[in-house]
Amino acid sequence: MPNSVPIVHNINAVHPNKYDSDKKINENGATNCINKMLFFVPSRHEKTIFIEVKDDRIIHVKQYAHNEDDLFSNGIVWRSQISKTSSVLLFFIHGVGASCQIWDQQVNYFLKYGYDIVTVDLLGHGFSSTPKDFKAYEFTKLAEDILDIFDKFCKSSNILIGHSYGCSFCTLLAKERTHGVSKMVLISGGGPTALLPEKCSAFCLPMPIFYVYKPLLVRIFRRMAFYVNTAKVEKNKNATFQISSRTLKAVMQGQKWPFSNEQYYSDLLVPIILIHGKEDKFISLEDEIWMKETVYGSELKIIDNAGHMSMVESPAVVNKHIHEFLNRDSGSCSSYHNGEITRTS
Repeated sequence: MPNSVPIVHNINAVHPNKYDSDKKINENGATNCINKMLFFVPSRHEKTIFIEVKDDRIIHVKQYAHNEDDLFSNGIVWRSQISKTSSVLLFFIHGVGASCQIWDQQVNYFLKYGYDIVTVDLLGHGFSSTPKDFKAYEFTKLAEDILDIFDKFCKSSNILIGHSYGCSFCTLLAKERTHGVSKMVLISGGGPTALLPEKCSAFCLPMPIFYVYKPLLVRIFRRMAFYVNTAKVEKNKNATFQISSRTLKAVMQGQKWPFSNEQYYSDLLVPIILIHGKEDKFISLEDEIWMKETVYGSELKIIDNAGHMSMVESPAVVNKHIHEFLNRDSGSCSSYHNGEITRTS
């Protein structure tokens, strides 16, 4: 892989049915659609980028920066072109069936406090490309994409924030890029167990049958994933699992990471905060406590009146916990030896 990667300029040529426009964030947090890839607002800049990490693997990235020089350059990009004037980056990774959109309330919040931010759409999700090959969605292949994107945008201090399946990629990044990751936030990540697909589940059904049952599976997931039902939450609920039947089946069957066992997690040295929705029907509190006990110095925050999607259902509480965690002196992992469990409403 050369040190340069092409940026796809013609967005409609890549996803003619998916892309409408970028959004401009004004001082009140409202959004106005404009037909530009890059625009300027007071003290903050946003850019939509499509990076071809490998043949047929085009990853959609949203970058938010407070200094124009920190924005990813157009055309053929060399790593040396990326400015490092801002030293801290928040790097968000979503879970299965979601997209960059689920982080909107975190992005808007942390931009106000001067953080630079990168959100990524996993392959087959959001505006990223959707290869037909099932093997393209295996965990190791998706992890290579994330490592490549991280290497292109990372700064001197990088905080990883993942949700559900995205927590696995955060963990791998923390192990593979030890000196580049300062802290990690894992939301609804589960226990320290090896990642393996279920041997007998709906995702094992033949493709024609799975295609028929997918709408039912999506309805069940949405009902189980969200505990709170408000207009704002309903909007995000409808945005989940907006991926094809083929992609969903491939991603679920591609969750193979046997090395992510208890020993693997116990070796993590980066400060970690675990966030768990008390009403989560996918991840048990017992598994989160197990993870806390496995990862030295980690702390666990339990969010009342929230399910699997706590960052969407209780954004103010989740943002507060993350912000307090980021403001804490990084120091060494030993400064976190008094890990705690806190319940908040």
